[in-house]
Amino acid sequence: MESWRDDADPARSVRRRDERGATAVEYAIMLSAIAGAIVATVLALGPVVAQLFQDVLDNWP
Repeated sequence: MESWRDDADPARSVRRRDERGATAVEYAIMLSAIAGAIVATVLALGPVVAQLFQDVLDNWP
């Protein structure tokens, strides 16, 4: 909750904005890392899963 001191001290509002900006950058970095992990997993497991489906299809009565 903001107090009357926040309005009296412009440096506090600047710090608050800077922290929000840093948080946005941190979230962007985390999102990029998660997306990279998903891509790596799909690329690593894709051929294995495709072969499993092909085996099921080949043995389908």
